[in-house]
Amino acid sequence: MTPRVARALGAGRGEAAAQVGIQALLLAVLLGGLVTAVGVLFTGPVVRAFGASDEVVRFAEPYLRIRSLAAIPVLLAQVGQGYLRGAQDTKTPTIIVVAGAAANVVVGYLFIFPLGWGIEGAAWAVVLCQAGAAATFVVVLRARMTRCPWRADLIVMRSLLCVGGQLALRTGSLLVGLTVATSIAARIDTATLAAWQVTMQMFLLLSLTLDAVAIAAQALVAVRLGAGETPAARLVGERLIALGIYLGVALGLVTLVGARPLSGLFTESAQVGSLAAGLLIWLALLQPLGGLAFTLDGILIGASDTGFLALAMLGSTVVFVGTTLVLFGLGAGVWSLVIGTSAWMAMRGLTTFVRFRRELWTGPSARAAV
Repeated sequence: MTPRVARALGAGRGEAAAQVGIQALLLAVLLGGLVTAVGVLFTGPVVRAFGASDEVVRFAEPYLRIRSLAAIPVLLAQVGQGYLRGAQDTKTPTIIVVAGAAANVVVGYLFIFPLGWGIEGAAWAVVLCQAGAAATFVVVLRARMTRCPWRADLIVMRSLLCVGGQLALRTGSLLVGLTVATSIAARIDTATLAAWQVTMQMFLLLSLTLDAVAIAAQALVAVRLGAGETPAARLVGERLIALGIYLGVALGLVTLVGARPLSGLFTESAQVGSLAAGLLIWLALLQPLGGLAFTLDGILIGASDTGFLALAMLGSTVVFVGTTLVLFGLGAGVWSLVIGTSAWMAMRGLTTFVRFRRELWTGPSARAAV
C-alpha cells in the first residue's frame, strides 16, 4: 500500500493514489469479513492444534474467538496507515495509533478488573479500540479522497490482490515459522512455552521499532522510483541500511543490559524468569542482523519487488522449520528454537542483501507508478 501510493504521488498522479486507497479499503472489508468468519468458526480446532495444555486452551480459545472480530478494523487501520505514510504523512497515523493504544490500556483495565471480565475483557477492549482507530482512519481518508468515486474498480483491485497475494505468502511464511516455534515450545514444557512467549513479545516490540526504518524505506525509495530517480533511490537505500544496522546495535545493547529485569516484568516464576532472561540475551545479539533484514525488506517492498520477497521468505522459513524440527527431534529442547530462528534471520538478511547489491530490484516493476 505505502509504496504504491508513494510511487503514484512521486509521478504526480494524485488521483491514482487515491484510487488505490479506496480499492484497498474495500478489499479490507471483504477480506476482514472472511477472516472473522473463519476465526469464529474454527478457533477451537486451531488452538488445540498447537498441542497446548487444557489450562492454556481454556484461556486462549475465548480470547482468540473474540479477537477475530477485529479483523476488519485491523485491516482498515493498516490501509489508513499505509496510505498516509505513502503520502509522507507519518504524524497523523502516529497520533491515531498512539491514541488507540492508550485507550486500549484504560479500557482493558476497566474490562478486566472493575467489570471482572478477565481474559474476555482484554479481548473485547482490543476489538473496541481497534474499531475506534479504524473509524478515525476512514474519516481522515474520506476527507483526502473527495475527487475520486468510492466504488469498486476491478482492475485496481486485481493488481492490489496480486501484490497482496505475494505479501501474504511472505507474511504467511513468517507466521508459519512462528507458529511452529510456539508449537514446539508448548511441547517442551509449560515454563519453556511461557519463556518463549515473553521472548516473542520482546521480539515483536523490537521488530516494530526496527520496522520504523523499513516503513520509511518503503515510502522514500518508492517516491524516488516513481519520479524516475533510480540513483537517488539506491543512495537512500544504502543510507537506510546503515541506519537500520545502527538501530539494531542500539536496541541490542539496551536489551542485553535489561535482559534480567525485563524478564522479571512478565512473570513471578523464577524458572520462567531465568529461561526468559537467557533467551532475551540471545535476542539482543540478533538485533543488528534484524536491523539489516527489516530495512532490506522495506527497500524491496518500496521497489515492488514483492515476488522475490515472497520466495525469499518462503525459503528462509523452510530452512527455519526444517532446522528446528530436526534439532527438536534430536532432543535439543529450547536450543532448537534458538538455532532455527537464528538461521532464519540470517537467511532473510543474506538473500535480500544479495538482491540489493545486484540492483535487480530497480527493474521495470519498480518504475511503475501504480
